[in-house]
Amino acid sequence: MRRTRTGLWVFLLVLAMAAPVPAQEPAARPPGEQDRGTLLVAGGEPNALVVVDWEAAAVVRTFSVGTEVRGCALLPDGRAAYLALPFEDELWRLNLDTGEVEALISTGVQGHSSVAVVGNTAYAASAREPLLVQLDVSTDRVTRFIPLTAPVHMLRPDPTGRFLYVSFAQGQRVGVLDLDTGTLVREIPVGRAPYGLEISRDGRWLYVALRGEDRILVLDLETLQEVASFYVNVTRGGLGDLQLLPSGALAVGETYGRTLWLLDPLTGETRKRLVLAAPIHQMALLPEAEGLP
Repeated sequence: MRRTRTGLWVFLLVLAMAAPVPAQEPAARPPGEQDRGTLLVAGGEPNALVVVDWEAAAVVRTFSVGTEVRGCALLPDGRAAYLALPFEDELWRLNLDTGEVEALISTGVQGHSSVAVVGNTAYAASAREPLLVQLDVSTDRVTRFIPLTAPVHMLRPDPTGRFLYVSFAQGQRVGVLDLDTGTLVREIPVGRAPYGLEISRDGRWLYVALRGEDRILVLDLETLQEVASFYVNVTRGGLGDLQLLPSGALAVGETYGRTLWLLDPLTGETRKRLVLAAPIHQMALLPEAEGLP
């Protein structure tokens, strides 16, 4: 009898080790750790960008630039940003110390919707044309045009800097661009009208704001399985960009309304809510140690 029981336990142990392990969900953080982080926000004020301090839940600085801004991305030194303009065929470089626009960079492409910086290279999307503009940050010069299958709303590089995720303005999909080759290597079906994108720091989770559903989808990038999903009670519709704070909280903007939300990244529970003076477009996380006055 003892041998029989021992054999049974060995069999059960082997069976348990062979069983598939379900995908883990992103870990939620304690509420007290959710409120740190400073964001540069394209919009928030008419023809301007604003700086939002989440600890104070307030706008602490405004950059008036005289035209609508849809996109913003910090340059490598963290003291300047590229701005994407919806009605111009150029990017602007904004000095964050002085608040002055210090360069106008012609791209030859109308209607920029967002911009991303990876190392010393920038990528600007167009909401009108199915391509990305690639620029050398050190010279502010266009180096190539990358063809895509549709115009793009938002851009999000992965933590390795090798892949760029794009939300297409047409269809229910997110594309994955290999930056080494400039080719689209994957399209991920996600739901109606994907807009804002965010990726966890370990590269495991993809957050997608579905503007057509007022819903945020969380995907496991290893399995492409949905691990979480929650609705946001937007005031006027139009989920926009997403930005994870250092503590793990998820900032969510509205592109039609004026509300900026701070949510639990797993449950969608509202931590804080800030109403601004204009619609909110792309957001960029400012260096935590430096901040801006």
